[in-house]
Amino acid sequence: MVCEDVSIEKSLIPQIYLLKAQCDSKVSLTMDVHEEFNIFEGSNKILVEFLKEKPLCGDNEFCGQGYLFYRRRKDNNTVTLISIGGFIVRLEGSNLLENIGIMEKIYVKVKPL
Repeated sequence: MVCEDVSIEKSLIPQIYLLKAQCDSKVSLTMDVHEEFNIFEGSNKILVEFLKEKPLCGDNEFCGQGYLFYRRRKDNNTVTLISIGGFIVRLEGSNLLENIGIMEKIYVKVKPL
């Protein structure tokens, strides 16, 4: 999915940034990014993919293996959380990753556009 209105700001946790974006179908994305992997500075758009198989990852892309560990309804949306080695990806919207079960492995690929 393509995400726009990308912002990146320092977190309260040292060396961690929060990447925030609005994605297709009114999906809100928030993602923890370590400063060593911050390839998103100055990007207006990003491409985010959630995959069951390990993707090929280029130089200007972030790829991580994680686990979907939380899914709850909130008003008319669903909040979904994925942990990539303790770094959290938060999605809020409808019909998000419904084919992935709790504690199922998932790959996250993010590329600045």
